Amino acid sequence: MAAHFLEKLRIKLNKPKSKKRVALEEEAETRPTKKPFLGLNPDKRYICHVNDPMSFTKDSFGRNVMTSFY
Repeated sequence: MAAHFLEKLRIKLNKPKSKKRVALEEEAETRPTKKPFLGLNPDKRYICHVNDPMSFTKDSFGRNVMTSFY
């Protein structure tokens, strides 16, 4: 909701898209749903195998992603 408002504000003020936003949109084109992946919620519970411990890390865009310890 906030992102939608800020995008409308950016358009209203005639500001260019940021490099990060352009990169996220380019990445979204390769996804089947065409929606940008903004990261996982670290407060939410996720199911993983008991022998595969996972942790949250940040990727190059600053999004929360799960990574394995192995």
